[in-house]
Amino acid sequence: MASLPISLKRKRRLDLCRLLGLLDLLALYLAAGFDLSYAWNEAQATRILREAQGKNLLAQLQSLSKNYPVASHRVWFGALAELYIQGSPLQPLVLSFGETLRKERARDMDRHARELPTRVSILLLLFFLPAAFLLLFVPLLLQLSSSFSP
Repeated sequence: MASLPISLKRKRRLDLCRLLGLLDLLALYLAAGFDLSYAWNEAQATRILREAQGKNLLAQLQSLSKNYPVASHRVWFGALAELYIQGSPLQPLVLSFGETLRKERARDMDRHARELPTRVSILLLLFFLPAAFLLLFVPLLLQLSSSFSP
């Protein structure tokens, strides 16, 4: 992800957030006892499903398993389609997919924080910290000076 332009990094992060929201929504519906097809239809409003709209659930899952932009996520959609065909419980898969995405997102954010340029750190030290110290210590110094004044 380090070699991608900033706009693509931002788009990938937004897609990851949308996918995570979709999975949370699906897990919530599945935990409440709804069928995946109902939960999927309710989630059609999310933008992550835009490219697969207008098809039935199985066709959408198979389309996402072949055409989703992130190759590692295609496997999850394929597994979800396979479990849906078999009639197996889907909630554990959806929950584990969501947990994996959360860990991936945390890893990406940690990597992003480690790769911040030194200039940003210097700007933080020069501009933010002095203002923060002024906001924190000026009231204290004013209080102390007023208590020592006769």
